[in-house]
Amino acid sequence: MKKTIFILMILTQVIFADSLKVIDKFSDIPQNKNIVLIFSMEFCPYCVRQEKSIVKKVQPKFQEIEFLKVMRGTKVFKELIQTGNFGEVEYFPTTYILKINKDNKIDVKYPFAGFQRSSSIIDILSNKEMMED
Repeated sequence: MKKTIFILMILTQVIFADSLKVIDKFSDIPQNKNIVLIFSMEFCPYCVRQEKSIVKKVQPKFQEIEFLKVMRGTKVFKELIQTGNFGEVEYFPTTYILKINKDNKIDVKYPFAGFQRSSSIIDILSNKEMMED
């Protein structure tokens, strides 16, 4: 039974090969660029669904925006939470639209708690007022 579950998990990872860049350290987040950052966790079906939706429907429309993923429990996850800019991330996935300036100050433009339809994310990213500095 354990082998079957393990094989299914591996197959799931292969099936969802279209994925966002996973960051490992704060310095991996580009400065002075709009970013869609997803806080995700392993084996979360909503996280997989959110990532797939973003990769297929949102990312192709916004080539100038960086799309990144942070995994729960990692060092960078803890670092980002400690900044105080993200509050408590209670739901997965939790997605933020943000920008980091040259002084590493995080400007959260819009938070999404839980799974979001791609149309909701597209609406916010299309809002020029929201996305300006």
